[in-house]
Amino acid sequence: MADSIDWTDDTPRRLSVIAKLAFPDGGMTASSLRREAERGRLAVERIAGKDFTSFQAIAEMRKLCRVERKETPSFPHVAFSVKRSGASWVVDDGAGMPSSGREALLAQMDARRGKLSAKEAAEMQEPELAKLQRLRARLK
Repeated sequence: MADSIDWTDDTPRRLSVIAKLAFPDGGMTASSLRREAERGRLAVERIAGKDFTSFQAIAEMRKLCRVERKETPSFPHVAFSVKRSGASWVVDDGAGMPSSGREALLAQMDARRGKLSAKEAAEMQEPELAKLQRLRARLK
């Protein structure tokens, strides 16, 4: 007789059953799903003292629990910014003239960490600045 049931994504199932079906690798239990219901992220129906939910409600809960990716860089935020300029990245140290290239970024980071003096960092960036100035002159 159980074979004649039309199972859909909206069919209510006990929390312990749906936890095993929706999360086959484990990690979620009936208790975990109850906590999500208490937080308002999972729709639960209580019928005759038993808690039920559906795959559709689980899908909605997963959307609400999704963690957004951060857009910030992973290095410490200091007094310079990294921006996209055409096909390359540009480091703007706030001194007026942005320098491009990985070496400039590393020199800035090292200077901020105290490994290099400001003068050493500026000297390392001069070739990059000269390249940028030549490119700008060609474009004008």
